[in-house]
Amino acid sequence: MNVIDHTATTTLMSGEASTIATEDGVPLRVREWGPRSAPLTVVFSHGFCLQTSTWAPQLAYLRSHWGDEVRLVAYDQRGHGESGTPPAHSCTIDQLGRDVQSILDAIVPSGPTLLVGHSMGGMSILSHARQYPQMIGSRVAAAAL
Repeated sequence: MNVIDHTATTTLMSGEASTIATEDGVPLRVREWGPRSAPLTVVFSHGFCLQTSTWAPQLAYLRSHWGDEVRLVAYDQRGHGESGTPPAHSCTIDQLGRDVQSILDAIVPSGPTLLVGHSMGGMSILSHARQYPQMIGSRVAAAAL
């Protein structure tokens, strides 16, 4: 039996929504909670055939425990949720890694960041680490896969 946590859904929907463009022009839908001045930002990257709402229980829990001490960011991967539909040739793990960088450039331009990925989201983060090794240990403080 599936149980819907309406508190989690309300928390998810209360996040500030925006859309950014990736380096190849695909629009990604992003939601944010907490101030940009928080000492740490956590970016959530979901798995294949999922969307930002996948993280609703985790986001609700973390918001209730951390409040504004930690900024939370979640985005819909290309072709998922409210993000744009990309051309088929751009649906690669390398591109997903570049999308992570697009999120960091547009939404988290400074400060330490923790990247959290589930399934394809974890592959996106690993691809990002391979393509942007200079970010590891400087801007990207940690990853949870």
